[in-house]
Amino acid sequence: MATRESQSTKIDQPITMVVCVYAPYNTSGLFEAYKEEFLSLVRTAGIEYECEMSCKIRSTIRAVFLTKGKLEDVIELASEHKVERIIFSERLTPLQERNIEELTQAIVVDREQLILEIFKKSAHTSEGKVQIAMAEIEFLKTRMSGKGIEYMQQSGLRGGKGPGETMKEKTRRYFAHQIHIAQRHLDILQNTREMQRKKRLSTKIPLIAVIGYTNAGKSSLLNTMTKSAVLAEDKLFATLDTTTRELYLGENKTIGSNQKVLMSDTVGFISQLPPQLIKSFRSTLDEIRYAHLLLHVIDLANPLWGHHIRVVKKTLQDLKISVPMIYVFNKIDLVAPARLDMFRMTILDEYQPYVCINTKDKNGVKELRDLLENHSFTRED
Repeated sequence: MATRESQSTKIDQPITMVVCVYAPYNTSGLFEAYKEEFLSLVRTAGIEYECEMSCKIRSTIRAVFLTKGKLEDVIELASEHKVERIIFSERLTPLQERNIEELTQAIVVDREQLILEIFKKSAHTSEGKVQIAMAEIEFLKTRMSGKGIEYMQQSGLRGGKGPGETMKEKTRRYFAHQIHIAQRHLDILQNTREMQRKKRLSTKIPLIAVIGYTNAGKSSLLNTMTKSAVLAEDKLFATLDTTTRELYLGENKTIGSNQKVLMSDTVGFISQLPPQLIKSFRSTLDEIRYAHLLLHVIDLANPLWGHHIRVVKKTLQDLKISVPMIYVFNKIDLVAPARLDMFRMTILDEYQPYVCINTKDKNGVKELRDLLENHSFTRED
């Protein structure tokens, strides 16, 4: 348990406490690295916090998630600092969220809400904004007795169809209407995307999709390979909207001499990605399905790189996406030479084909470019 020294807090932000929990289902293997990822999410959301607490639990409790002793620690620390908002590293059920709020007298934000907030701030295109809005509504539907009703009231809905209609019924009807409006807008945008996709496919130009865990360096790779200037920041979910650029290769056995391929950057994955977001971004993620090749970018300098690979592969499996893939181990300039040599000797059997790169300049990606120039860009379908 740790308390931060007094720091400037924005007037419009409630006094906030963050709670990082290493739950029994967590397969990352390194608690400190997992905690740092959680705190990075908090920082990316632009949230300042007064105090923090970390704990490991061997089991979860249906009503309040935390075991009795850990919950008492949270209540005590929240009371001591007069906390108004508590952010948890894990996903909570509506029941758990509501009970903890009653016990602490503070607003509770779980991992799902935190990631939704980050996505809201990071979406720039019309399609991205609609997708986020739909995901948020789907989430609030599960909280109809609390945040859902508050959201509806803030939106200006008053009254109901008849005297017997309950607030929950009004809320359910309101959300159904909002989903219908958003879905119609999204259908129009997706039809445009589908037309663009068909036009691209008709050109027979191979497509490379760059995928990976958030902040692995996907946008930086796209910039270095294609000499572009796509936003690339050292933070989680800097990129939400798909960006496609042309990449010119040298002699390639399937596309000829100095021929071009298309290279697309995609939204990053993360462990416990809210299901509403996966559902809402399905059309965007479908771009991966039509690719000839996936470049799976991995931040080798991150101690959780193995866990990140498992998360990405599991997400692809859930989406039923099966496309040839190259493992691209990135940021090797941040890895000690001896560790990198050991890594090269131990990964050969498990990750094939693979390359080790850094995206500082074109020399850092030469190994990848050479591999692409010898790749067979064909699709069975």
